[in-house]
Amino acid sequence: RKIGIMKGKFWITAGIYNGDVLYRSVMVPVRVRTFERAVVARKVIKGGKIITPADVAVEKKETTTFGDDVVYSLNDAVGKRAKMTLKAGSILKERILEEIPLIERGERVTIIVIKGDVVVKVPGRAMQSGNKEDFILVLNLNSNKNLFAQVGGDKYVVIR
Repeated sequence: RKIGIMKGKFWITAGIYNGDVLYRSVMVPVRVRTFERAVVARKVIKGGKIITPADVAVEKKETTTFGDDVVYSLNDAVGKRAKMTLKAGSILKERILEEIPLIERGERVTIIVIKGDVVVKVPGRAMQSGNKEDFILVLNLNSNKNLFAQVGGDKYVVIR
């Protein structure tokens, strides 16, 4: 796995020998094809859908033209969200899957502002999606101002 440039079409140098003496070097075209057990879509998976075990399977497929981001394990696909629509039978790649954000864009959140011993909580709306400890843009619904805050947990962000 992850053999990189050693698959696909390339040239190698072969030597023609007379005993121990090199008679001639020649360039020989080589095509290396790879077949691996990879995670594939059992059916069409719409963009934005959270992948379930019923959506995917592991099958032996040709991976020659794929880079190093092929998904090999069901555990690396199930529970993630498809960034784009996938055709039935297509191989899943890491770059087309994403973790489900803790806070989704447009979701109502509580903005917690902490200054020393003072804690203020105000209602807000997430202007971006984010996971724990990500900094995202939020709208303070009281002042109608945009702020950057750190995702602290489910439905709340923190400004220190």
